[in-house]
Amino acid sequence: MKRDSAAEFDFDHWADLAASDPPGFFAERRRAIEAFIASAPPQQAAALRDLQAIIDQTRLEAGTPARAVSQLMDMLSDQLEIMRLNLIRLRQESLEMAERWEGRD
Repeated sequence: MKRDSAAEFDFDHWADLAASDPPGFFAERRRAIEAFIASAPPQQAAALRDLQAIIDQTRLEAGTPARAVSQLMDMLSDQLEIMRLNLIRLRQESLEMAERWEGRD
């Protein structure tokens, strides 16, 4: 999947667009998101579309941008915790496999 680097993101352009033309900002934002999703392999694109739908719904239901950010950060934190726990489990299983392998000698 092709990804643009952070250096290519022009914050000032997006901030100016949001301030001067909010409908244009949201239209351009949607196009940028769709272009990113379209650049992904099909299976990842489907998962990204699902994630974007969750993000959009969360933003709609939150009521304010600050609350939306808070709720999305909570969701991200939950996913990071799941990853952390999975990594711990993977490490434990790897150590157990290594011990069994060494015991074969």
